[in-house]
Amino acid sequence: MDTEEQAAHGIGEEESNMQITMTQIFQSIQASTCLLAQDAISSESFGLNTLMRHLTAVTIFSLVGIIVLGICIYLFDRIVPFSFRKEILEDQNTALGIIVAAVLLGMSIIIAAAIQG
Repeated sequence: MDTEEQAAHGIGEEESNMQITMTQIFQSIQASTCLLAQDAISSESFGLNTLMRHLTAVTIFSLVGIIVLGICIYLFDRIVPFSFRKEILEDQNTALGIIVAAVLLGMSIIIAAAIQG
């Protein structure tokens, strides 16, 4: 659009420049996404062997993470001077429940980061 057409449509120079800039941004994002997708497809074959290898790794690391988290829960139960299960279940101690949940979430994040490498 030239300047006269922009003025007729009520589009200012700044709005026109912003539209051009946004169009360029979207085009560059689309181009980079296509390049990344082509790279991913060409660098790894998507066969049954690859799928089974990845599923095996996920299963093993999930089991390791669950076992380590279970050990952490057991140690946490032994370290605190009271039974947190009794406090949460029988005494309905909501604050302790929130703290235990935060500790377990923190341990889970640490275990996940350690497994991921």
